[in-house]
Amino acid sequence: MAQAATIIIGGGIAGLWLCDALRRRGDPVVLLERSGLGDGQTIRSQGIIHGGVKYALAGALSESAANIGEMPARWMASLEGTAEPDLRTARLRTRYCHLWQTEGLRPGLGMLGARLALQVTPEVLAAAERPPVLRECPGAVMRLAEPVVDVASVLGVLAARNAGHLFLADSIDFAPDAGGRVSAVQIRAGTKEPHRIVASQVVIAAGQGAAALRSQLGLNPALMQRRPLHMVMVRGALPELNGHCVDGGSTRATITTVVDAAGRMIWLVGGLIAEQGVGMTPAALLG
Repeated sequence: MAQAATIIIGGGIAGLWLCDALRRRGDPVVLLERSGLGDGQTIRSQGIIHGGVKYALAGALSESAANIGEMPARWMASLEGTAEPDLRTARLRTRYCHLWQTEGLRPGLGMLGARLALQVTPEVLAAAERPPVLRECPGAVMRLAEPVVDVASVLGVLAARNAGHLFLADSIDFAPDAGGRVSAVQIRAGTKEPHRIVASQVVIAAGQGAAALRSQLGLNPALMQRRPLHMVMVRGALPELNGHCVDGGSTRATITTVVDAAGRMIWLVGGLIAEQGVGMTPAALLG
């Protein structure tokens, strides 16, 4: 009889990280992906390893902020090779983000929230210490120990480390036992014959695709987190900038910088503009 394995569905950062952890522990594990690794939320993310500061801007230490307080230090340990998974060959864009403050109503309240008892706390910079692009910023400028990673390179490292456990599956069907528990998963890739995998447990890490999978399993597809964003890309003769522009208790914009194949600087812009942009056409958002 085939050995039962943990079956992870979804090849984004959550699925790959879990696959790596289980493999290192010696557990039998199989990861299934329908398209490309990270081809969804992961590859479209800005690569910031948040430590909770932007979620504490309203002036209270929220559960979300507290839960991710250890993330920057945890990721840096992997990026420096002192903890598993060893991500030393992944590309670290920068070790720090910046937090800068606009002139506006209640400008100090958000910064007060950001100074709460978090493991990552902002460090106020003197004018001469500010990056050139923020030198003339009218409000406070702070440095934040939130690293920014090149997402594609992280995916590449984790994929290489776990290559023998990753499988393409165009279709996924669940086989429940008499008690309704998933005992096996049947997959098909292209024109190949279906393949049956005995399951010890099934973990859904499929991002937006989780809704359809939950429906297949008879679970409520609405009971999942959704946070739609309409990101903006700005390309041109731009300086490098990574961080959060805050106004009162909200993050007006979160900007990270990447370089395209032609060597041009691109700003990836999230934050409030991306949240409000969901209901706007591209033309209206850019206007």
